[in-house]
Amino acid sequence: MSLKTLLCGSVLAIASAGASAADYGCQVVLCLANPAGPTAAAACVPPITRLWRDLARGRGFPSCNMNTQGSTGNSARHEYASGNNCPPAYQYYGGRDGDELMCSMSGVVSVRINNRLHTRTWWNGAETMTEYLGEGAPRQEVAAVAAGTAR
Repeated sequence: MSLKTLLCGSVLAIASAGASAADYGCQVVLCLANPAGPTAAAACVPPITRLWRDLARGRGFPSCNMNTQGSTGNSARHEYASGNNCPPAYQYYGGRDGDELMCSMSGVVSVRINNRLHTRTWWNGAETMTEYLGEGAPRQEVAAVAAGTAR
């Protein structure tokens, strides 16, 4: 079974099971691991919308124990963006004198599977941009969508 099939099946299982609030962190991680983007599955729109709102308000990234049944090397991590931590297409010069390298994205969530970078999802209040870097990925496949909308 491919990783994409497993991820999609997991997202659908969460949606059909009526996941509890305690599952929020794991819902978010599964959705962020989707190479098509975090809101490509309709079931992911509510938890991802909540995530972007929480992060924008300075709340912490939710937790999920992704290393169960003997697996290791699975993690998700959030970092706020900066001029040096930003995709080139979203960098610009601004600040008081216009010479400070800045980023129009607010942050990035990196998902690692088996100790390998799988996806990076950049976000701000208006849009997300997902970089799929997992197994079998072309050099870089990017899905950019308006935040909180399904594709």
